[in-house]
Amino acid sequence: MILDKAWSDFFKIPERGFPRFRSKNRFRSFIFPQLGKNCLEEGRVKLPSIGWIRIRQSRNYPTGFIPKQFQIK
Repeated sequence: MILDKAWSDFFKIPERGFPRFRSKNRFRSFIFPQLGKNCLEEGRVKLPSIGWIRIRQSRNYPTGFIPKQFQIK
């Protein structure tokens, strides 16, 4: 049903382009672009308008590291 509409729109409205497969398992994410200096602690991060949240750290951060943005998935 969705594929039929995408295929018919491809011929009717050329600007939309060729239909592409999109997996249902894509991550929905958003980015916090601006952070303060004291926003990162061991195992948690302070995000604007949300507050402190726990994070899963994949590796240790170098000393003097100041993050510029965070991506939440």
